[in-house]
Amino acid sequence: MLMGCWVRAIFKRSAAFEQCKEHCRMFSSSLRPRPRITRARKNWLRAAYADNIRRETIEQPVEPNLIFRERFRKEMDTVKLAPQIFDYFLVLDFEATCDRTRMPEVQEIIEFPVVKVDAQTMEVVSTFHHYVLPRVNPALTTFCTQLTGIIQDMVDGQPHFEEVTQLFQKWMDAEGLLHPECKSCFVTCGDWDLATMLPMQSDYFKVPVPSYFDRWINVKHSFSECIGHFPRGLMLMLESLNIQHTGRHHSGIDDCMNIVKIMRALSERGYVFRINGQRTAVRGGKGKKF
Repeated sequence: MLMGCWVRAIFKRSAAFEQCKEHCRMFSSSLRPRPRITRARKNWLRAAYADNIRRETIEQPVEPNLIFRERFRKEMDTVKLAPQIFDYFLVLDFEATCDRTRMPEVQEIIEFPVVKVDAQTMEVVSTFHHYVLPRVNPALTTFCTQLTGIIQDMVDGQPHFEEVTQLFQKWMDAEGLLHPECKSCFVTCGDWDLATMLPMQSDYFKVPVPSYFDRWINVKHSFSECIGHFPRGLMLMLESLNIQHTGRHHSGIDDCMNIVKIMRALSERGYVFRINGQRTAVRGGKGKKF
C-alpha cells in the first residue's frame, strides 16, 4: 500500500513537472525575436500593396471622381488667387553690359524682356523679348557672358536700343496695353531697371522715356509686405516661398518667368499688388538691382 502511494506521488509530480516544462517552452518561444524583414522584402510588400490598391481603383468607377477632381481644381484656382486692381502685369527684367573689375562708363541694355501676365489668373498671355546690340561697347566682356549667359552672337546683328524701344511701343499698342481703359503696371525685382538703367541710357542716347515707365511694382516690397521680411534678391524669395527656380539666374527672360511664380504665390496668400515705385521718388540713380 505504501508502495502504491509512493508510485502515485511520483507519477503526479512527473506529470506536473512535464506540464510546467511545456508552459515554460511556450513562454520562451513567445519571447524569441521575430525574424527581420529585409529591404527587398519591404519593397516587395510595398509593390504588392500598391498593386492591390491599383486593382481596387481600376475596379471602381473613376469617371465621377475625375469630374469631381477637375471641378475642385477649377474652384481652387479661382478661390485661392486674390482679385487684383490691374488687368495686366508687365514683368520686366533688363540685362546690361558689365565687367568684373570696373563697370563700363556707359552701361547699355543687351536684353529687353517683358512678360504680359493676366492679373486675375496669373497666367502668361504674351511675351516681348529682344536682344539689343550695344553701341558704346559692342563687344561683351567674358564676365558679362558668364553672368547673363548672353554670348556675342546673340547680340550681333540685333537692333540698337532706340529701335528696340520703338518695337516695344508697337507691341504695347498691338496688345491693347495703351488703351485708356486697360489697367496695367510694370513689375520688377528691385528699382534698378526703371529707376536707373532705362533713364540713364535714354538720357545718353536722347531717347524719350514713355510715361508708362514712370511707375512700377517692386516685387521685393510686395514680398516684404506679404511675408514680413525684406528679401535681398530673387533667389531668396523663391527659397522662402518653396518655389523651384527654373532657367538661368540673370537671364532676363528666365528671371521674368520666376518673378511670375513669386507673384502667383503671393496672390495665393491673398496679397493685392499696388504700385510702390516711381521715377520721381528715386531719380538720381539710387535704385539698385541685386
